[in-house]
Amino acid sequence: MWIEFDKVGKQYDKNIVIEGLDWAVGENEIWQVTGPSGCGKTTFLRLLMGLEKPTKGSIIRNKDVKFSAVFQENRLCEHLDTIQNLKLVCPDCTYEKLLEEALKLLPKEESLFLPTKELSGGMKRRVAVLRAMLADSDIVIFDEPFTGLDKENIEAVNQYICEHRNGRTFIFVSHQEPLVMRERIIVQTLELG
Repeated sequence: MWIEFDKVGKQYDKNIVIEGLDWAVGENEIWQVTGPSGCGKTTFLRLLMGLEKPTKGSIIRNKDVKFSAVFQENRLCEHLDTIQNLKLVCPDCTYEKLLEEALKLLPKEESLFLPTKELSGGMKRRVAVLRAMLADSDIVIFDEPFTGLDKENIEAVNQYICEHRNGRTFIFVSHQEPLVMRERIIVQTLELG
């Protein structure tokens, strides 16, 4: 196992968000995290990535495990263009390789050289997905990865995610069913709340 939650709890002031969670994740797994709004799905992801610490229990992790993530917010460097944003997570990739990958989800080449603050919400979202998928990672976190995308772009992003999985573990929080879950791979569900 890469990461194991042992009776993990998280609360903010007197608000208990997660309580007594036992869970483990290893390589080449796909997880769908479900539950009603406000049940702690994003908090769970933050605990998983080490961005939050539990208030109870423990999280045991392999120190070598690497994450990439599509957060609910795009978290792009808005003064940089698409290629520069991708280069941040792929410093060894050539310009040509980054351009080739970007054109798979952003077909208008001229848009790749605008500061991302000038892109539409859907285009920003696709850049955020590209960045997470191109990063050197063992686990990719998807927190509502299809937000702001129309049906056609959801399918394009889904297809890209499927084709570029490369045996990594995927953890989804999404109201849209990721295409990778329609594949032959066994998907495990973690119900919160």
